[in-house]
Amino acid sequence: MTDAIPTFVINLARATQRRATLEPRLQELGITATWVEALDVLEATEEEIYAGFARTGPWGPLRPGDVACCQSHKRAWQTFVDSGAPIGLILEDDVVLSDHLTDWVADSGWWPQGVGIVKIERWNSRTMKIVIGTPEAHVHGCDLCPLISRHPGAAAYFVSRAAAQRLLQIDPQTTPMDALLFAPLTHALPREIKVLQSKPALAYQREDAVEQMPSSSRPALPRDQKRKQELSRGWRELVSGLKSLPALSLGRAELLRLPLAPDLEDPVP
Repeated sequence: MTDAIPTFVINLARATQRRATLEPRLQELGITATWVEALDVLEATEEEIYAGFARTGPWGPLRPGDVACCQSHKRAWQTFVDSGAPIGLILEDDVVLSDHLTDWVADSGWWPQGVGIVKIERWNSRTMKIVIGTPEAHVHGCDLCPLISRHPGAAAYFVSRAAAQRLLQIDPQTTPMDALLFAPLTHALPREIKVLQSKPALAYQREDAVEQMPSSSRPALPRDQKRKQELSRGWRELVSGLKSLPALSLGRAELLRLPLAPDLEDPVP
């Protein structure tokens, strides 16, 4: 059986253990995936890593590892666009998935009109709360709500063809992937490409580090520039929070720690 919504998994060629963990899970769910080779920060040249990217943006200097992750998502978007499908599911290779995802990829009729991205992941944090608006759709037991506040992570999301094409046009890109897609009050693009969040979430990234990927260091900054960056980011976060207050006070939004689907065990209860 061919899934109505194709799935694209971002995976480093050397991350064999991650693929060996996720691939059987996808087969168990009946999901056929296209595996997209990620850009390897340890093998790529600096020119390859930063092609189409600024070295510094509103969130500060862009780490090579973060940019390589973004480049990998761009590869997945391009593969999806080339497939001709109207909607695609993008996954990172260390994601944990709910059983209910099978229903989502089997039928594309649930896709809300005018929406560019549906995030189905929850960021692993005991304390993080997000602001979401009132539900605009109800799909397979989940509410789909406008994402009002920043929500880190880009390990599992559906994207429309039009949104992926728009994302591929960005040059230069100035933020990490999750800030580009899921920071609607601090970045203009999520407001242009409407983003909904599933409640409950159907996925999260593993905490057990089945296969650790080496991290890349953040470029060093002079102390005065670092201080300026911290103040700028702090101000953006403050403004972001203030912008959500009217919707919260009018009952048009809620602040919550996003729940996971019932069949998923919370890694950070």
